[in-house]
Amino acid sequence: MNIIHVICVAFHHRNGPIIEYVYPPFPDLDSSSADNEVGVKLPKEWKELPFFCLPDGAHKNEEDFVWFHLPPVAQWPEYSKGSFFGISCYRQIASEELINKTPDITRSTVQKSVLVITQKPLFGSIKEKLNVVTQTFFEQKDFSKMDILKDLYTNLNEQLSKPLNDAVLFNSTSLKTLVHSFRLKTLTLYKLFFLEKRVIFFGSKVENICSFQYSLISLFPDLIRNLQNVAKPSLHFDRNLQEIINKENKEKVERYGMPLSIFGKGCFFQPYIPLQQINMIISKETTSYIVGTSNTIFLHNKECNPDVIVNVDDFTIEFKNKELEHVVSLTPADRKFIDEIIKIVDNSWEDGNNDIMFDGSDQSIRSKFELYLFSLLYSIKLYTNSPSESALQAQIQAHQIEDGENYVTSPEPQFQQITQELIKKELLSDFNLEWLDSWMKTKNYNLWDMTTSQGVLDIPIDGHPCKGSSAFDGVEISLRNTFKDLNIDKKMEPLKQGFSSVLSSAESTFAKLVENTKANSTTDPEEKKDHRKSITANEIIGNIQMKSSSFFNNVSSFIKRYQPQTSSTTSTINEKPMTDTFADKNFIAEPR
Repeated sequence: MNIIHVICVAFHHRNGPIIEYVYPPFPDLDSSSADNEVGVKLPKEWKELPFFCLPDGAHKNEEDFVWFHLPPVAQWPEYSKGSFFGISCYRQIASEELINKTPDITRSTVQKSVLVITQKPLFGSIKEKLNVVTQTFFEQKDFSKMDILKDLYTNLNEQLSKPLNDAVLFNSTSLKTLVHSFRLKTLTLYKLFFLEKRVIFFGSKVENICSFQYSLISLFPDLIRNLQNVAKPSLHFDRNLQEIINKENKEKVERYGMPLSIFGKGCFFQPYIPLQQINMIISKETTSYIVGTSNTIFLHNKECNPDVIVNVDDFTIEFKNKELEHVVSLTPADRKFIDEIIKIVDNSWEDGNNDIMFDGSDQSIRSKFELYLFSLLYSIKLYTNSPSESALQAQIQAHQIEDGENYVTSPEPQFQQITQELIKKELLSDFNLEWLDSWMKTKNYNLWDMTTSQGVLDIPIDGHPCKGSSAFDGVEISLRNTFKDLNIDKKMEPLKQGFSSVLSSAESTFAKLVENTKANSTTDPEEKKDHRKSITANEIIGNIQMKSSSFFNNVSSFIKRYQPQTSSTTSTINEKPMTDTFADKNFIAEPR
């Protein structure tokens, strides 16, 4: 059974958010575990539950959806030992519209949320029905009638009783929207998720904050089925291979050691975090986190100490950790890879076609990122299982010593020996060597390396999907997408008018110059004297220069005005050339 509970949360004028109704009722709790004094009793592990449902700034929106995670409850052994997943739908109504107005309603509006708690992240599959039921619940104008919530529980369990395929789990994500919004930065965010950093997603619309995070999660094969440890940093990561339905997917998952454990012990993932849970991310137990919030306190609290802030309202990335900005910078091959996806998404954006066979659909985008990941894993595994040039020379010298007088110089090999240095140059450099260096220091890489066999090498992959891209291609792509981000086409009109003004002035002044030249050609001294009062050629040129200077100053001012404010928004232009620090940093240990 995937649906655990359906709950109603209300905002109480004295006690804040409280649990009004739960179906089916929670299992029994002893007195030491109950934390709240008003409303339905909650286990201590779920004491923040009401605050997830009425997010910060909720009163500004008539409706919003919130996705969140809950940890297991020690006193409920019959429940899962992993994380639970919740989605709530918030609405409000004017008090004067209510048919049954209870004494505790003292404000002009009534705010409530209906939420569903599940064992799997089924946000998209639940949202539509939850939205309809919540709307109907409010249209009753009598919140004492809870039968509709019981029906919701029954209907959802019937609907989601079958084995969950990928389409059901990915129903809450939109990769087309992700790519269309963040453009080149989509790949930057993807690569950031490998590194176990401290990342905050911030925005005014909570549903968008949550959806963008889960869209990125969906790019990691089979990770969405393995989030049982995300609700608490102390939970351990265990791969779940039993629920994979598609045979082809199962073979790929097993061969490549999927999913990557990017949320291992010490990592915390909360798509929406209320202020009441801030202690979770400043705890010493939490070494890394990915969270979403609509509260600016998280951005300015020094103890939160984020490495990166992702703004989902203006689609910018702010790097608080300046070194990290260079580490996740895109190589020319990276830029070409994501640019090809952007072009497809832009061309198909208006038609709304998301058929799984359609180039530009979510499934096609996911397949391209899967190829990127498997190319990376193949190249890394090949590197770690190949000798270095020094080790190869040592082996040759050892054989020479063993052969002694019988040693015969071998002819030069017809093919270049595969060494770590060759693989680094031909395969790995396209992924950004500094980023690889950082990733291979993480827990999730070490776990993958220890638990994945050389079966990764069974199917050869010739490096990066866009291997061999030039630096010039990368600059052209960066500039084009930066202008796209700035909406230059729409904002260029003032500049066009300014340039036309300069040309018009130049034409008029040049005509005067010709007239004056003709006048100066006369031999009459009196006429020459009178004409000295006219504008001179130098003055004319100076006039043109002044107007041109003013125009181009306006251009400079325009660019500064419309350039995004965060440091990250210029990263696609200001990306530094990648330096080869692989060997200098002892990037990878000698082959086993």
